Amino acid sequence: MGFTVGLLSCCEDMGTCCDVCCCFACNTSRQWSAADGIPNNCGLCCCLGSCFFPVISTCLLRQKVSSMYFLQENLLLTFLIGWFCSACSACQTHRELTLRGANPGGCCCQPSNVPMR
Repeated sequence: MGFTVGLLSCCEDMGTCCDVCCCFACNTSRQWSAADGIPNNCGLCCCLGSCFFPVISTCLLRQKVSSMYFLQENLLLTFLIGWFCSACSACQTHRELTLRGANPGGCCCQPSNVPMR
């Protein structure tokens, strides 16, 4: 089983989409915190890491979320998605965390609760 939301369904949740586009580093930092069990928090170290190494940060975050929820995504696919579409990947992982109750929160917009399919 893979992610519950599609990679290219970013625009279904415009708040998250805008948040990722306006402040990618802060958004991925919030996701890292949520994945570590700290809801709605933007950590400085993760934020700086995402600023300077966005692709690496996105790939590692995607792998972490994938393993946390047993999503069975192979490493090559994780890397390719992180490399070619970091923003889409960040939207997808953000929505997955939100759906599963991890609450990464938002910088510009609070994400809407998307019903589980």
